[in-house]
Amino acid sequence: MNKKMNHLPVNWTDGVKISAEHFFKSYNNVIETIKDYSSVCLKSYEYGLTEKTSNFENLQLEALTDGDNSLIIKLKSCNAITQGGYRIIYHPNLYGEDSPSVTLKTSDFDKTESEEFYVILTLSPFEYLPVGMPDPEVLPLHHPHVLPKLKLHTVPVSKINTSFLKEHFLVVSKILWVNGLFSIDQDYIPPVVNLSANEQLEDFSKGLLQVLISVKNYTVKVFKKNNEQKNNNKLVINTFSICEILQEYYSDNIFNLENLSFKRSPIYLVDRLVVLANKLSICLSIMNDKEKEELLQYYYQWTDIKPSYILDIIADTVNVKYNHIEISETFGVLNKFVTMLERIFKKMSELEYIGQRKDNIVINEESISQFSGSKGRNTTWSIID
Repeated sequence: MNKKMNHLPVNWTDGVKISAEHFFKSYNNVIETIKDYSSVCLKSYEYGLTEKTSNFENLQLEALTDGDNSLIIKLKSCNAITQGGYRIIYHPNLYGEDSPSVTLKTSDFDKTESEEFYVILTLSPFEYLPVGMPDPEVLPLHHPHVLPKLKLHTVPVSKINTSFLKEHFLVVSKILWVNGLFSIDQDYIPPVVNLSANEQLEDFSKGLLQVLISVKNYTVKVFKKNNEQKNNNKLVINTFSICEILQEYYSDNIFNLENLSFKRSPIYLVDRLVVLANKLSICLSIMNDKEKEELLQYYYQWTDIKPSYILDIIADTVNVKYNHIEISETFGVLNKFVTMLERIFKKMSELEYIGQRKDNIVINEESISQFSGSKGRNTTWSIID
């Protein structure tokens, strides 16, 4: 909330000559009051694109290239709210031919270097664009309505402090400059009000539900197959400990994930998975070191997922930082974590018993690359791939 109001209420007084300026001042005060109230209610992780409607997409950008491979980005539709509380509603039926656009010229950049750019949509709430069909019967001839001015900008990621992109700004896309060519980062997810506002996040959430249901069923199979040897087999005892955590987590969270998470900010889903990672981390940390090593080596024997990778991914999930402007980075970590759990316990449930050994072990390096490779930038992520 602003500590100072820039547009105070008009002191309407009988006998004072009224002009258009008075109405603009009054309108500006209403806009600022609504915005101020909205900003009080909004948290730093609850702004961005709103849910899609049947009329138009909540975000649609058109990318065009010209003869010298310069990139032109045009806004086609947008339905969002800024962190400062300003609503952004754009589609051609409202704004006519006034389409915000921005151009990146190849001649302005070194082809030997790589760089990332944010595409930022700015709103000028008190700068008005006349719109609407003029009424020929009304003089002077004029457009009957006004809308706030919208503009697109590009700024290098390395040269911007996102802490100040609150009042009138919304990051809507990311552009990559690599090998002398521009391209839109297809993995980038702009800030969203809730998971349903982005197809990738919605698909991830649906995939997560299916994986959790599957993992719960896998753990039940593991219990049924190994109950008789749970007292004298450390591999079984320690696997049961992990299974109990997964089953308890499922019971505590499945209703929330099925019924509430889609309508909430992505940070709440991140929170739920970080809780699970912490539980597993504690479970492994209190195991006898030798038993833990044997357990992870056993999983490696059957799944080709290295012990170091298991521990690293759990640690990465425990320590993950949520950035509402870089949502995809966080979900890339979560995807690795959930996919790893699903693969391990699917295999454990298929064994005749925990402790069964694999003969003639040949590690296929290609098949494990996704589990032991670099932890650098993901090019894509989806549980349901």
